[in-house]
Formats: sequence, structure tokens, C-alpha cells
Amino acid sequence: MTSQEIFEAAQAEMREIIVVPNESLPEQYRQYKEFDLLDVVYKDGTADTVQVFGRTLAELERMMKENTGISDAAAAKSERLRRVELYAQQYEQAEMDETLDENWSIEYEPEVHCDFAKLSEVMG
Repeated sequence: MTSQEIFEAAQAEMREIIVVPNESLPEQYRQYKEFDLLDVVYKDGTADTVQVFGRTLAELERMMKENTGISDAAAAKSERLRRVELYAQQYEQAEMDETLDENWSIEYEPEVHCDFAKLSEVMG
């Protein structure tokens, strides 16, 4: 197993254990059937264990995919096309500005492996 595969497996596991409380979710994403126990330490130093109703990040990502109807392959293809268009615009702008020389380079966007941005868009 490569380090990248280990990292991706750890990310997937983290998504399964992180619960987003219902108070932070729009009504259509809330869940009242399952709960997690959460140890809370208050500002005054007291501690308590409370029930937290909500969904895991993994559940929310699955729901988002179902609601958008976009498969992983289609989303990846769409992202590649968006980046190609962005890089083509940078190249054309450099040609127009006459700054295209051997030192010119494309400003690459970092690759995002998780759709937290899309998730926050869908959630509100």
C-alpha cells in the first residue's frame, strides 16, 4: 500500500466518524434516528456526555452525490475540462499581453480530493 492509498483510507475513515450536528444542517439533511455520544468540556471547566443527532461527513457526501446525480467519473471529467479551459485562458492572456516567453508558466490550481466546497454549497 502506498502512502497515498494510506492517506486516502485514513480520510475515508475520518469521514465515517465525524458527525455534523443537526443544528448545523439544513432541515432536509437532518437525522434523528441515530446519534453519537460526545464528550463536551464547557468553558467553565465542567464536562458532560451528550447525545448528538446528525449525519457523518461520509453520509452527507453520499447524499450530495445522489442529489446532484453526478457520478465520480463525470465530476472528474467536468473538473478536468474546467481546468483545461482555465489554463487555455491563461495562455491566451499571456499571448495578448506578449508575456509568453521561456519563463512563462501556468498558474496551477491545487487538486482537491474532497468535495467539501460542493457540500457546503448544497447545504446552504
